[in-house]
Amino acid sequence: MKSAWMNLGHWRLRLEILLWRHGAIWLGVLALLLATLVLWLAVLPGVAQQLAQAEAELQAIQSGQAVRTVSPSERAGQQDLALVAELDRVVLSEPEVSEVLRRLGRIAQSKGLTLSETDFQATGEGLGGLRRLQLTFPLRAAYPQVRQFVEAVLLEFPGVSVDQMLLKRDSVGQRQGEIRLRLSIWSNPAKSARGST
Repeated sequence: MKSAWMNLGHWRLRLEILLWRHGAIWLGVLALLLATLVLWLAVLPGVAQQLAQAEAELQAIQSGQAVRTVSPSERAGQQDLALVAELDRVVLSEPEVSEVLRRLGRIAQSKGLTLSETDFQATGEGLGGLRRLQLTFPLRAAYPQVRQFVEAVLLEFPGVSVDQMLLKRDSVGQRQGEIRLRLSIWSNPAKSARGST
């Protein structure tokens, strides 16, 4: 044990003599060497991987097999086009809208409802040229009747959506209530033109 302490003391004495003869610059050089070693071991493998990837991309470009990267704005545009294509599959043509309006009355009668007054509101063209015809029906009926009507309409016409349904009753025990139902019929005039050509 004593020899280890003497050996440690020997190295300490040599270090003090080295610092006295050459100054503290050697501590800075030692720290710089250690920092270089850490950079070599930690950063260089990542840089080497990036360099290899860049060389592979360069070779692909030179050989004509390069894959074109898509910018986020182009990707968003492609997503919009996919959405419009999916909507175009579901929306109705202009002649189909007239048929839907006629069929709504028949479906309502089959469910025991009377569509006495309807408020129509058409909107301009939106994404992909889509138009919306918004219908508002004030009804006095029981909720199950209206629910059956809505389910039948949605099952028969995929181009129709339910925007709002408000139910107002004076008391909980009241069977019928005042219901305000808002539906939208989605159409694409361009679909009508494509269908006729």
